[in-house]
Amino acid sequence: MKNTLLLFVFIVIRIGAFAQNADSLRASKEVFILIDSAAKLTDQQYFDQAFQVLEFAGKQAEDKFGKKSYQNAKALNFQGRNYVYAGKYQEALPFFESCLQIYEGIKGPPADVAIVHSNIGMVYRNLGLYEQAEPYYLAAHKIRKQTQGELSKPFAGSLNSLGLLAWNQGHYTLAEHYHKKAMEIRLKLFGDQHIDYAQSMNNLAILYNDMGLMEKAEPLYLQSMALRKKLLGPEHP
Repeated sequence: MKNTLLLFVFIVIRIGAFAQNADSLRASKEVFILIDSAAKLTDQQYFDQAFQVLEFAGKQAEDKFGKKSYQNAKALNFQGRNYVYAGKYQEALPFFESCLQIYEGIKGPPADVAIVHSNIGMVYRNLGLYEQAEPYYLAAHKIRKQTQGELSKPFAGSLNSLGLLAWNQGHYTLAEHYHKKAMEIRLKLFGDQHIDYAQSMNNLAILYNDMGLMEKAEPLYLQSMALRKKLLGPEHP
């Protein structure tokens, strides 16, 4: 009788824990659905509407999981992203910094941590604060190399970002190295009929143009424009 009672109590406790866990998973999914919906609004340039959805998602995340939760960090990152897409870099920075602080406290997923490092670097670069941008870009680059490998889309993206930063700083030889390496990886990953490969060609073309190397710039520019037109259509900017 005693053993049966203990077993019953154990089962009730486990059912309660399972229900609580199910509720938690459901609430987490709801937050991520809101964030995904807001991201689509941002992509369509409905920035005010996106911000309202993200504010609500952040409040839900705080209420359900706490201010220092992974779910709230995700909402903060996308709030920063929304400001970036709206061209409001200064306003984006506190959201990215708060997100990174949470990730560092909870040891967030390396891929997400790298994204936020890269986002902060991008904000500083667009604000013309190149020295502040560099450590964040390098941190993202290091994390991606260690966790995702050199033959990966995120690692190529980091090389591209470092190339843009080096170009901004006037370090043209270093910028060329980064952009050529990014283009090489993208060619291996996607082939020569992919938009990322077109982007790398265009970046190199702009760099060579700034270096006064028109004989190198022109064929790359023409190839990248032809590929973009083929992939995106003639009406795409």
